[in-house]
Amino acid sequence: TVGVIVNAFIIAFTSHFGNKKGSILESLPNKLIFIVLFEHVILTLKFILAYVIPDMPGSIQTAMHSEPFQVNELLAGLDGFRTTTPTPRPVSETPPVIVTPPVNV
Repeated sequence: TVGVIVNAFIIAFTSHFGNKKGSILESLPNKLIFIVLFEHVILTLKFILAYVIPDMPGSIQTAMHSEPFQVNELLAGLDGFRTTTPTPRPVSETPPVIVTPPVNV
């Protein structure tokens, strides 16, 4: 975002098409309007492209979602391996904490 604003300032204040007599960018207010419009157009384009292009390709998303099932199928073929996860014990069945008294040395 900062780079877009800096580039807009560079274009408005150092470009040659704004230095000619009678050009649109001859006055300071027109240069500032150009900067704001340029920045809005570029950032809008950036956000549209970020929305349209997915962060992760569909083939990778599919592979990530199917990986746990493939692992279970591979492990199911091993003898003695249980593919279902054990159910956690309820809180009341947790083993008690044994506190031992300190030993005097």
